[in-house]
Amino acid sequence: MNYFNEDTIAAIASAPEVAAAVGIIRISGPRAWPTAAAVLFKPKAGTPFEAAAVESHRLYRALVRRADGQNLDDAMFVWMKGPHSFTGEDVVELHLHGNPYLLRRVLQAVCAAGAREAMPGEFSFRAFRNGKLSLAQAESINDLISSKSEESSRRSLSQLLGHGVAELALLKRELVDRLAEIEVDIDFSDQGLSILDYDAFDAKLGRWQERVAALRQEFLDSRPIAEGVRLALVGAPNSGKSSLFNRMLGEDRSIVSQQAGTTRDVVRESIYLKDVLFRLSDTAGIRATADSIEAEGIDRSFGEVRTAQAVIWVLDALAEGEGSIGSLESRWAELKSHLDPSARVIIACNKADLVKTTPRNIEDFAKSAGLPLNLVSASTGEAIRGLIADLVALFAISHTESGNFVLSRWRHYEVLGSAYEAVAAARAKVKSGERFPDLLSIDLRTALSKVGEISGEFSSEDLLHHIFAEFCIGK
Repeated sequence: MNYFNEDTIAAIASAPEVAAAVGIIRISGPRAWPTAAAVLFKPKAGTPFEAAAVESHRLYRALVRRADGQNLDDAMFVWMKGPHSFTGEDVVELHLHGNPYLLRRVLQAVCAAGAREAMPGEFSFRAFRNGKLSLAQAESINDLISSKSEESSRRSLSQLLGHGVAELALLKRELVDRLAEIEVDIDFSDQGLSILDYDAFDAKLGRWQERVAALRQEFLDSRPIAEGVRLALVGAPNSGKSSLFNRMLGEDRSIVSQQAGTTRDVVRESIYLKDVLFRLSDTAGIRATADSIEAEGIDRSFGEVRTAQAVIWVLDALAEGEGSIGSLESRWAELKSHLDPSARVIIACNKADLVKTTPRNIEDFAKSAGLPLNLVSASTGEAIRGLIADLVALFAISHTESGNFVLSRWRHYEVLGSAYEAVAAARAKVKSGERFPDLLSIDLRTALSKVGEISGEFSSEDLLHHIFAEFCIGK
């Protein structure tokens, strides 16, 4: 695929395989209007539209007709004359009845009139190439289309609106200022002099690194909410994991039985809880067993725990209430040995319909372990709303009202990490006494180039092809 061309392109810009009230075909390029005009005719007169009589950004009704004279649809069209369009080129959109077969036939007629069918993301690439969007903004279009949570949508829209531009500009400005200081020092080095205060220089770079580290950490903190929280329900057999799983889903997805060990494999579902996407896993009950099949299920349970970002540890209020804190502590130690250090854990003390209060030993254990505790009934639904509220609150750190997000993709995170390392290399030279301005300049220019990759100022053709190839056709 070659995105660097000047062809006139066309594609179905609405969902191509779904019937809807309206479907859109987008045409962009130097011959967008002549191509569209070849298939557009005045409804009553049946004559072509004259370019001079068509105003930019105004809707017109038209018959869409093939070259052989067959009418395809009674539609609307709008001509957005460049550079005042999404791509910065002449763009014509045909607003048709949203029948997938009809849209395909009209697209064929448009291509027969001189357009080429667009590649994935080619419209967005042209917007980037023509300075309408930064690379990060172009990426956010694809992210917004594929987002699966409110937080993900909010972040993508924030990036599209350019809310991170000022922060990135500041990071670049500070690197340029440091480079300017080095260049001045290079000029004086010919005279055997150094006028740069390297301690102050190093301190400024240190503050730059602190800001970058904070941005990267904010990105990591946001990932569970943005991509969906991986939530595992774990506990002993018959503690009520599957009942709680079904209660949270609002349907009988997992088999529930009084027989211990009913759940042998992981059952997965996704659900939105208070606008947060959770990817639930109902796991096999954890206990010592000689049954090889059940043991395999337990191994898979621990596998889910290892990749989980949140865990609901389900305890049976009746069975556990008769045990000791020591028993709970040993099982917690085993569970914790499989947990990612960043995973959040909440205890659901089940069977509130059969006990009046949380057993004292469970309450004392939860307090000593610092784990949130909820007394619930998976059977009746009692206190489930409170459990869900506490579960969502565990990820409240990922919500911010500022909306000024900077990093929205792993590519941004990794590129900024490379910039951080380049600055770290420069600081290491300063601290070790290797204060050669030419070498420091190389490190800082590397960092500046990496920061520029986020906005697309310094990006290879291979990288651009890779990014835009991920887009859907028509965007």
